[in-house]
Parts: sequence; C-alpha cells; structure tokens
Amino acid sequence: MIELMTVNAERIDLASTVITIEQSNTFFASNTVLRGGFSYPIQLAHTSKNRRIFKFFDLLETNPSHPQIPVFMRMNGRFHTEAILQLGMASGGFSGHLLLKNAAINEKLDASKLTDIRFPVFDIGDRDALWNNMVSTRSKNKSSETPYTFLPTKNNDFFSSVDPKQDRVLNHSIGLAFQQNSPDKWAPIVPYFYLCNVLENMARYLNLNLCGDFAQHADVQKLVITNPVGLGLPYGIKINAKNHLPPLPLKEFFKELSIFFGTTVRIADSDLNISFKKSVFDRPMYMDWTGKKMSIISQEFTPIRDGFHLSADAEGLDQKDEVIVGNGKIKINAKVASLPFCSLQGHPNPIPEYKCKGVLLPHGFKADEKTKDLYAKPGEPPNFPLRLLFCNNDGAPKSSNTGHYFNLKMSGRNGLYEFAHSPWMEKTHAARVIKIRVLLNGADLQQLDESKIIRLKSISGAVVECMWRRLTFSASEGQNIIPAEVELVVLNPSKI
Repeated sequence: MIELMTVNAERIDLASTVITIEQSNTFFASNTVLRGGFSYPIQLAHTSKNRRIFKFFDLLETNPSHPQIPVFMRMNGRFHTEAILQLGMASGGFSGHLLLKNAAINEKLDASKLTDIRFPVFDIGDRDALWNNMVSTRSKNKSSETPYTFLPTKNNDFFSSVDPKQDRVLNHSIGLAFQQNSPDKWAPIVPYFYLCNVLENMARYLNLNLCGDFAQHADVQKLVITNPVGLGLPYGIKINAKNHLPPLPLKEFFKELSIFFGTTVRIADSDLNISFKKSVFDRPMYMDWTGKKMSIISQEFTPIRDGFHLSADAEGLDQKDEVIVGNGKIKINAKVASLPFCSLQGHPNPIPEYKCKGVLLPHGFKADEKTKDLYAKPGEPPNFPLRLLFCNNDGAPKSSNTGHYFNLKMSGRNGLYEFAHSPWMEKTHAARVIKIRVLLNGADLQQLDESKIIRLKSISGAVVECMWRRLTFSASEGQNIIPAEVELVVLNPSKI
C-alpha cells in the first residue's frame, strides 16, 4: 500500500492511481554521486481535497511551470522516503511525477562551490603570534582540535632567493610570512586545511551530519587539502578555508574524492554517509529473499577481458600514477593527486612543492611591477587542482606521501587500488547481472538498503549472493503485494 503525505501530514488522494518508481543504487553510480529515484508520469485525482492541497492550481489563469511540492512516501503505513512532487495539469485532472529524496540536495550540490561555504574565520594575530600558532597547531593530534596547519611551500609562481626581511617591496608591499629553508632560500608559509574538517563544514552547509567510515579512518584524518595561496600580513592574520580551497562545485568535489578513494556518498535520513565501497564486504548485512517467488527475465555477463584502467591526475609528477587490470577497457580517472616534495640544500626536511600553476596571494594587497603577477584578480578566486597531503600528528608533512594504512597514489604497494578499489572490483567486476521479477511487500522495500547483500535461491537450490543495481516497482493504494523488477549483480564467488 502506497501513500503520499504532505509536510502537514495531509494524505493526497490517489484513488486508483498506480505509481511506478525507479531507483538506482549509489554503489554502482558512474556519472553522478548521489543517486535517488524518480517516478514515471502519474495522474492524480481531481478531487476537492487535492485541489485544496494544491492551492487550486487548476484555477490559475497562468499556471506556474511545474510547482514543486515536498511530500513523504509511505509504504504499508510506514515512512519510506522523502520526495518532490512536480505538479502539472492534464485532461481530467492533475498530472506530475516524483523525484525521490536526493533531488533537493543534488540541486544544491550543482549550484554551490567549495568557496560558497561559510567556513569559520580564525584570527591568528600578528607576525609574532603566527610562529607561536604554528608551533601549537603542530602539537595537536586530531584535525578536529585545530582544522589547519602551516607549512612552508615551494611555489613555481614565487620562490624568493632574497631575504624578504631586507627587501622593502616583499616585506612591506606584500607583507608575506616566510620561512627560511636554507641560508639563501625563503619559501612562503601556506595554511593547509584538514579534509575531515572541510567535509564536516560541507555536511553542515547541507543541513546534514557527517558519518561513515571514510572520515573516521586514521589515515584520512591526517589528510590536508593543499593550495598555492600564502599568507598576507598587512594588519594581522585572519584565515578562512574558503580562501585556500579550489573553487570546485560540491558535486565535482564529492565525485573526484569518490573516484580517487573508492568511496560512495549516500544520504540517509539526516546523515551524509561517506564510506569505502569495500566496507560492504568487511561488515556484510544481508536480506533473505530465498523464499520469494521470482522469475528470471534476462542475464548478461561483462567480459572479464575488458579490465580496468585506473589513473590519478599526474600533472606535476615525475611519472604516471595508474593501474591497468586486464585490457584496461573501462577507464576510471580521478582529477586528484598527492603533492610532490622537494629537498633543499641546507634544509633538514623536504618541503611540499607546488608544481602546478597557482597564484600566491589573495587579492586586496597593493601590487607593483615586481609583484603584480602574484595576485588573484578581485572577485576571481585562484583556480587550482585538488591536491592532498598526509600530515603527521606534529603537523609536519610526510615526505613519502605514505600513511600507515594506504599510500596517496593509485599504484604501488599499499596504493589506493590495492587498499580500496581491488576488494570491491574483485567481487563486482565481470560479474553476472540478472534481471528478475519478484513479489515484494512494504517491509521488503523499507529494508532494501543500498549496502545490503541479497540472498537468493537458484534453480539448483544453491544460495546466491547479490547486490541490487536498479529497482522498478509499481504500487497503488490498498495494494499489499508489490510486483517489482530488480537488476542484481551476482557477487563473484569468494568468501565474504
């Protein structure tokens, strides 16, 4: 039994309307991050109750184009999902279709950039306070205690061989913070913000709570997002993450992280869940469909010879960061990479080297002929690629770009392919995909979590383990048994 309820808990008259819903599983998403669902076009009864609920939309001389009405879908008297009803008119009544749960969030992800988020502003103080703050941030053990750290960084757009303290233009016109890396070399101090803190602020911006095993992982909590924008000190130091993050759309940011780390991004209730895909098999949850009546519509195989070609953005790196499995026909490319390091003569530790094109200073400082090319233009935040770096508990970078559990590269020992991608691909690549007809009830649909493994009984009586990829079902008021068509990926037979 299906019901549509308004946010005021009024039940929309469906009469004999049959609603057909199609849902896709986020774990198998390729072109987008947050997958929801939608309905095929539906006809709604032209009753006095519906007319009142829809604010007499049918009487308006000029109907607005598909007004969007927030609704709740209930199955067998229990909440199933949020949806948006896009309303229209048809002969004899109302028409429309439903967009399930993630519609509003996806719209916000498309329209917003990292630099649109209202990050907190941190007032560091003057020059002397900066050095004390640098020491204190490096004594913290968690990114939640201090969401940033400071590191001297070699930048292709600026690397001074002149002592800034003795150079009037550099010291007064720019007012940058520098650190000496060798007797005759100086590098700008750059604030790097921790990835987990950025994700927490993004979730808050979306009115959600961050959860999932990705941000809880010990190595992920050491990751910082790198940038080429240094500190300007004309009157004091105030830092804001939005001035030191790439101006990526939020949807693109989620997508690139998901490709690089082999994660999935889901929304459940008020939670933004970011988890490694492989976690499905580390801590499996099951649904038992062995007693369901079903019939196979079709089945297909992905040729095992197709293989994968996984790569990360290697711009500025000395060699390609890629993994080729089989013939490498299926391309997976992440526009993310780790930051390389450089060693300077006379300096004890390597420092990050920003080889990509980048602007050193935010706009707002007085420029002259010597410094004009170092500034971002007003209203145009510097555009730079997404780069990540491990930081130790003392705030110092790891020169090998290697964490305790995984390396920040696709390839190599303990690389992200070995750590995160391979466990998922071994179970799902070149797997058999079957499409079945099955009779479900409201409770089955309630429990159909994207991460659950479904157990079926084959014709021979053997139990087969699957994950659902696409689900289509039709339901109406008063209907308790719901016919559904489900695409299932049969997991490759190894121990789960």
